[in-house]
Amino acid sequence: MVWDSKHFKKKIAKVISLNLEESEFNFVDKWCNKNNIDCIYYLKESNNNSNSLIESNNNYILVDTRVVYILDIKKNLSIYNSDNNLIIETSVNKVNTNLYNIADESISGTRFYNDKKFDIILVREMYRKWINKSISDSKSHMITAEFNGEVIGFISFSIHKKSIAQIGLVAIDRKKRNMGVASVLMHECIKLCKLKKMN
Repeated sequence: MVWDSKHFKKKIAKVISLNLEESEFNFVDKWCNKNNIDCIYYLKESNNNSNSLIESNNNYILVDTRVVYILDIKKNLSIYNSDNNLIIETSVNKVNTNLYNIADESISGTRFYNDKKFDIILVREMYRKWINKSISDSKSHMITAEFNGEVIGFISFSIHKKSIAQIGLVAIDRKKRNMGVASVLMHECIKLCKLKKMN
């Protein structure tokens, strides 16, 4: 993982398999030792026994649970009507410092934050770089929500193929949660994908 290793100043690798057998952990361990790996990601699939002790017995630590949802936007979807006076910006082309502030306060549930071997300053910097890329990259998009003239939330997504878009970041100002902001941003994201005639 070249980018991760360079950014966090650690040699980082990733297990390609989502379902390691017990005998394979020893192989991975030897490979890591041979290549001086500091950290290895193992994204275990949920249908692989969640109660298994194999991972912990091999010194792996659970730092995050990732849930992946897939939505077919060709289907008729109900439109979310908001009456909370939000202003939505769908073509963000410059960084608003509130984006950084919101990201900084929203990282506490991430695997990078939970793994205390990662420098928190570099974790914050990583998400700021992600925001910058979402704004500057032609294949990525940033949508923001404003309330009373202040950015209070954002969603980013990137288009991988004509038919596939993937959400990258979603974050809402801690003081403005439970207002339906994330729902509005999600629907704006879907609308923008439809306008781009993704199928």
